[in-house]
Amino acid sequence: MNSQTYLSPAKINLNLGIKDVSRADGFHELETLIAKISLCDELSFTPADSYQLSFADNEFQLSASNCPIDDNLITQALRLWEQATGLTSHYHIHVTKHIPHGAGLGGGSSNAVTTLKALNELHQHPLSEQQLLKLANQLGSDMACFMTQGLVQCTGRGEISNPYHIDSPDTVNALKQQSLLLIKPQFGVNSAEAYQLYKKHVTNTEKKCKPEHQSFNFSGVNLYNDLEYPVFIKYPFLAILKDWLNQQPEIDQALMTGSGSTIVAYLKQDQLSNTQQSTQGQTILQRAQQHIDPTLWGAEASLLL
Repeated sequence: MNSQTYLSPAKINLNLGIKDVSRADGFHELETLIAKISLCDELSFTPADSYQLSFADNEFQLSASNCPIDDNLITQALRLWEQATGLTSHYHIHVTKHIPHGAGLGGGSSNAVTTLKALNELHQHPLSEQQLLKLANQLGSDMACFMTQGLVQCTGRGEISNPYHIDSPDTVNALKQQSLLLIKPQFGVNSAEAYQLYKKHVTNTEKKCKPEHQSFNFSGVNLYNDLEYPVFIKYPFLAILKDWLNQQPEIDQALMTGSGSTIVAYLKQDQLSNTQQSTQGQTILQRAQQHIDPTLWGAEASLLL
């Protein structure tokens, strides 16, 4: 039987700000600029007698045993799409994972949105983009960014998304050429836990004062992450990793993405040949594994604009 494969990209938060606004639903009011990146999972859809979900045996050692079919966001997306359309989708979905779990890279959310889009395409588009967006938002607050191409500005809980336009062609070209190195320890950080840490260490302090975030300019975009401060209190290894990366001569700046635990290093581009740019990320990763932790995971990536 013919199968169709879809790429499911990871994301990084170029910046993530938490507003001092109380929401009735208990969520935090966010403002974040998100970019999809070239690191992708692969989802293959093959017609079958009934719905099946499987995972490749790869570097993350995923299998059906540690990714229960009913609890997976892919399954939830498929069932929600079936409910909305009244159609039955009997496919064997096989997932090759390249995006680690608990990394702040949105792998699970991206898989869910990719599933919605794929099913809609395979069934000749019974739902509009707006209808798909509504389904995506039912699955989670961070789904909306994967519904839009290019840079996305998200507000509310993260479910309100709008394209972020850059007027300067030179800036767009510089962003496209920017090389990234993603480095993650063996442990992950749960998103709900990260926001509880923010509540504990920032909004519940006696002075109720918000620490100033460290920021840096990246091709005209101000980069920062308000979750770094509270997450680093519980996970000081991430602070050590970020500081070490910032000391490396090949790196402009490093920043935690999302709720962690991935640190994104923005590599210097000047005075490097294409060959040097393609190998320097791997060189830094090997150096980090040698000097900090031999079990560090890493991947090179670029922005998808």
